Amino acid sequence: MSLTGNIISINQIVDWFNDFQTRHEQLNSFGYGETYDFGNTVSMTYPTMWVSHSDNNTISTLNKTTIPQLVFNVMIVDKINIQENYENSNSFKSDNKRELMSDTFQIGQDLITEMVVYWNNFGIILKNDVSCVPVVDETPDKVCGWLFSIPLTLRFVNCNFPASPINI
Repeated sequence: MSLTGNIISINQIVDWFNDFQTRHEQLNSFGYGETYDFGNTVSMTYPTMWVSHSDNNTISTLNKTTIPQLVFNVMIVDKINIQENYENSNSFKSDNKRELMSDTFQIGQDLITEMVVYWNNFGIILKNDVSCVPVVDETPDKVCGWLFSIPLTLRFVNCNFPASPINI
């Protein structure tokens, strides 16, 4: 990748999320799209990472510049394993939710650390704190994990854009 003044596109950012998933030893699949498409458009192998857009994206206009501020929702989940013939110390049927919540949170921290350390070199800045919300899915897949809302500020570019000159 070049460190020049190139504009970073949404496609590139999604590709970088996908690249992170490919390189992370705990993640097995990646998906992108609306959250209601999760599990419907891509065959999932768990643990998985799903990226979608938040509703609160903006383009700031200061000093004749445009500064995109995008919020990506990154869901990192794994499949719950309910063990039918095992009871934990409280006599409840056991599952691996606690382990999954811990592991998927750590994967999210790994992603955020990579973004802070490396993505900044390409003009992508983590604008604010990342919010983290637990996810428990009651669909037949039975997954749990975390939803990370990641606010990004992209490099502003004062450049020529692909349009004819204004004739006023």
